[in-house]
Amino acid sequence: MQKIWIASDIHGAHRHLTVDESDLLLLLGDYPNLVDYHDLSDGIFPKLTPPHIVHQVVRLMNAGRKKEARAAMKMAALSVPDLFEKVEEEVRCYYDELTASLRCKTKMIYGNADYPHLLRPLIGGDTELIEPWGAFEVDGLRIGMIAGVIPGPYSYGMPGEVKEATFNQWMSEMPPVDVLCTHGPPDIADLSYDVEAGRNEGGSKAIREYILTHRPRYHFFGHVHRGKRRVMRIGATMCINLACFRDRPFMVMVR
Repeated sequence: MQKIWIASDIHGAHRHLTVDESDLLLLLGDYPNLVDYHDLSDGIFPKLTPPHIVHQVVRLMNAGRKKEARAAMKMAALSVPDLFEKVEEEVRCYYDELTASLRCKTKMIYGNADYPHLLRPLIGGDTELIEPWGAFEVDGLRIGMIAGVIPGPYSYGMPGEVKEATFNQWMSEMPPVDVLCTHGPPDIADLSYDVEAGRNEGGSKAIREYILTHRPRYHFFGHVHRGKRRVMRIGATMCINLACFRDRPFMVMVR
C-alpha cells in the first residue's frame, strides 16, 4: 500500500522533504521564500530590495494598510530597476530547483505566494500541477485537491490568489472525497486566526460548506503559519493545519 505524505508552505525549505521514491507526495502551495517574516533579511525580496523598503511594506501589510503597501512596492520598483522581472526570475530558478529535487510521484497545487505561470512550464514526469481542481483515488482512498486561495483581509494581489466567485465555482465542482486538500483554511475563526501575526487571515465559506455537505474524513490545509488551532473536528471531518513547513518541517502521512 502506497504511503501518502502531505506538506504545505515549503517557502524554500524543499531539501527537508524526505520521502521514499515509492511514496506519493502532496504539496499544498507557497513554495518560494519571498520574505521570511521572522527575519526580514532573508528571502527573494530582501535579496533584491533595500532593507528599509521591505520593513515598510511588511509593516503596512501587517497593519492592513494595503493601498499604502502597494504604493511602497511601487516605490521599490522605481528604486530597483526591473524589480518585478528580477523577482520572477528568482522564483523561476527556485521552481526549477524544487521540481528537479522531487524524487517521488508528486501532486501540487499553488498558494497565494506562488507564480502559477512560472511553475506550469516546469511540471512533467512524475510531478503534476493540479488546477483548478482534481480528484483521484489511491488504494481506495479518494483525494481531492484545489488550487489557489481567495484574497484575505491582508492580501495584496499575489499571483496565486483566486477571485472568491471563481474559487467557489471550482469548489462546487469537486465531487465527494475522503481527503480534501486546499491551501487556505475554511471560514472557521479558530482555524483561520494566526496567533503569531495576531490577525485572522481569512477563510473560505465554500470550503466550510463543502465539509459540512460532503463530510470528508480529513481536510488538510496550510496558509496560516501559527494557527490558533492546529487540529479541529467539524462534524465528521478532522481539519488539520499543516502550518509552515519552513518553520517546522512537518509532514502528515495519510493511511
